[in-house]
Amino acid sequence: MSETRDKLTHRAEELRDQRASVADQLKDVAAELWRDGLENVREIGRLTGLSRTTLYAALRERGIEPTARVVPDLGRLEQHLANIRTQAADADLTPEQRAKLKQAIPKIEAQISEVRAQTADRAAEK
Repeated sequence: MSETRDKLTHRAEELRDQRASVADQLKDVAAELWRDGLENVREIGRLTGLSRTTLYAALRERGIEPTARVVPDLGRLEQHLANIRTQAADADLTPEQRAKLKQAIPKIEAQISEVRAQTADRAAEK
């Protein structure tokens, strides 16, 4: 082999090792995002660049069962809705920004209704 090929081979090995390290770090970040309340594999995948299959395996390796979600905190959702409504009323927004915020309101209201229903179901089970 030529000296150039030896250098390139060595560099390829270094990069491969770095890639493995970065992938492990991204998996750790994914687990931390989950523990911090972002219980959405698609969103975590978008943020980390990891596939859904990889994420499910990584979360399970770190003691998280991604199919066993916690019911979101109702108070946090209601506060988020209030914040969105306040922001949507801001006079400094462009029409596009205001429209985006207003589109989010029904989605958040649906989440709140879902959490209330889940909470009622759990209470009925007890």
